[in-house]
Amino acid sequence: MPAPARRLVEIRVGVDDPDDLDAAAASLHKLELPVSREGGALLTREPVAGFRAA
Repeated sequence: MPAPARRLVEIRVGVDDPDDLDAAAASLHKLELPVSREGGALLTREPVAGFRAA
């Protein structure tokens, strides 16, 4: 992805079970981070560095 400097843009983490996505969503909600579900993915944005986590 083009950027003026090298930086982390996106991180992806795999899970074994859909229940793991539910647990991760609950933890992110407790941290007051925005969370959305797209198919089998859970998406959020890290608030300080701004990278996307999927």
